[in-house]
Amino acid sequence: MRALNLQQTKHTQKISHYRFEMTLYFKMKPILTILFAFITTLSIAQSKSFKATPAQATALKTQAEACADALLKQDYKQMAYYTYPPIIKAMGGTDKTVAQLTKTIGQMQANGLVFKAVTIGEVKDITRSKGDLYSIVQDILQLSMNGTVITKSSYLLAYSHDNGKRWYFVDTTPMKNQNVKKLFPTYPPGYVIPQAGNPVMGN
Repeated sequence: MRALNLQQTKHTQKISHYRFEMTLYFKMKPILTILFAFITTLSIAQSKSFKATPAQATALKTQAEACADALLKQDYKQMAYYTYPPIIKAMGGTDKTVAQLTKTIGQMQANGLVFKAVTIGEVKDITRSKGDLYSIVQDILQLSMNGTVITKSSYLLAYSHDNGKRWYFVDTTPMKNQNVKKLFPTYPPGYVIPQAGNPVMGN
């Protein structure tokens, strides 16, 4: 009988301990939620509080325009020079990247698609995250398809690891916000890539 009472006492103690833990959890949950939100907001604020210098913004736009100019001149080695290095590595190196660009764009041209102009938008914002710089810059691509002019607006993700001296670029059209972090480990929290515009046909 005493053994039974002892088991009941232990069982009652376990229930009381469980109830205490659950009560403590529900009391702490709002505090933890607020704390998490504060940390996230602070992280975003720290990323966006960075003020870029005119030299950094100028270097970004100049290099983005050089990359666009390389596309128009079919200088694929120069395009590879401005492409984010992990992408070049994934494609097998610079030579294989150049070969792939030459083949792909050659096929497009054989089908009547020609790049006519690329316009790089103004640099509106540069963000620092864990020592790296990021910016999203609009680019407007004008193509000709068998006499029909096509204008397409999209965005480039610009990245610099040396405080804005050298910039690399990635076309964001095939990217999604949720997988950017895999490609860019230091990508700023809450930094959203805008959606590309639909192609516009003209004469």
